[in-house]
Amino acid sequence: MELMFTISLIGTLIFTMFGSLLSFVTNKINKRVMSIVQGFALGSLISMLFLDIIVEGITSFNTLNYGYIYALLVVLLTFVLLFLMHFLFDKYVNKEEHEEHHDCEDHDVNFYNKKTFFFSFLVFILSITIHNIPEGLSLGVTFASNTNLGITMSLLMIGIHNLIVGFMISQSFLEYKNNKLQAFLITSIVGLISYIFVIVGYYTYSINELSSSIMLCISAGALLYVLLKELLPVYFKKYYDSYSLISIIVGICLIAGLIFGLE
Repeated sequence: MELMFTISLIGTLIFTMFGSLLSFVTNKINKRVMSIVQGFALGSLISMLFLDIIVEGITSFNTLNYGYIYALLVVLLTFVLLFLMHFLFDKYVNKEEHEEHHDCEDHDVNFYNKKTFFFSFLVFILSITIHNIPEGLSLGVTFASNTNLGITMSLLMIGIHNLIVGFMISQSFLEYKNNKLQAFLITSIVGLISYIFVIVGYYTYSINELSSSIMLCISAGALLYVLLKELLPVYFKKYYDSYSLISIIVGICLIAGLIFGLE
């Protein structure tokens, strides 16, 4: 248990904080390096999702004599629920952002920078926080079901992703206000939220066998949604080239080898 607390703390909060600190010492990271690192992290998540979490969730439901249909149904319902939440978020919150942008077009440029950009930054932070909740739950559930895989997921997959997220949050805030302490504190809070939900996922998984199976499938549905709706589209829009494809494939193959090697 102590190992789970320590490793998950490193993979969530510490990596996020380190990404924030990294943004203070460099104004620009080579785009190709970012593409390779983030592609590897995405490939790792894809491999872990389809070769371990979904498979283990189906196996758990079969063991309890419920059948694989119920496992897939939980995955699907989780995906649909997150889709609806995101749809409502875009419809009402982002709508206000666009209206704010339109209203500021005829105003002073400084007003636009101070008001509209900061609101956009808040929307960005809220989106990252919403994303970190299912990510944290998935990591906690993975630790509870397979400690070795939890360590791998925390340090190689979630950790690299949070490093990049921490960097992006701090860079975005510094564009609005050149206050490194505030940027670091805001970024740290986002990482802390992810860590809290790791603990929630870990203890919820341990209640009983049925809840464990359900939580495993919920985490699979959450990760599937995050991958298809956010991570992959954003990545390919920004980094689509041969290096990005190769790094994803390397991530898939390497983690697949680790998964089967740990069995």
